[in-house]
Amino acid sequence: MNSSAKQGSELIYISGALTAKTSGETKRLAKEAMERGRQVKEKGHMPFIPHCSIFYCEQMPWMQYYDWVKLDLLLLPAFDAILLEDTKMNKKSVGTMAELGWTTSHNIKRYLTIEEIPSVN
Repeated sequence: MNSSAKQGSELIYISGALTAKTSGETKRLAKEAMERGRQVKEKGHMPFIPHCSIFYCEQMPWMQYYDWVKLDLLLLPAFDAILLEDTKMNKKSVGTMAELGWTTSHNIKRYLTIEEIPSVN
């Protein structure tokens, strides 16, 4: 668990699909995740948005898809909670489903919507 600066504040992992058929679609998915991160921050929490790794992907082609999924699963224990808002829409996302499975088996707090996250402002 993190030691958040604000009482009751959580470090929240923003989950969601990223893989798409086109670069434009991938960037759109990343921007949607960044928007969810902004909303989490507005509630007084600290978001972590792994979708920003798309910029690393462009410069690190030696990192394969499953390397990124493995990295995400290694990072998850550091978080207080995970936002899985788009899980119902993205059942085909291997990464999102792996994150869901991992958090379920490791008892990490899960939020399915932004609205479920309490404000600490």
